[in-house]
Amino acid sequence: SSDLQGGMVIQKYVEQPHLIHAPIGTGWRDVKYHLRVYVVVTALVPGLRAWFYQDAAVIRLASRSYSCEESSAGDSFDACMHLTNSVVQQDNPDGIALED
Repeated sequence: SSDLQGGMVIQKYVEQPHLIHAPIGTGWRDVKYHLRVYVVVTALVPGLRAWFYQDAAVIRLASRSYSCEESSAGDSFDACMHLTNSVVQQDNPDGIALED
């Protein structure tokens, strides 16, 4: 709503997200991720017909291993573990090199 001035988002946190085993830093870690793909659906009947735009697919990884114990620790929120946003991840010296 345009009436909100604080810029907050409130939603249920997924405590057991799907993780990907990825090469992060000096080893392999189980990290959170998100995929961004562009799809156009051109038909539903008689069967689904969808087109994926291959040149714009993006995967974003968190740069620290995910742990559900740390996610419930309250004030010790680790953004590099929980968020896959590239702006958050660029400040982690142990992370991966980000490319767009």
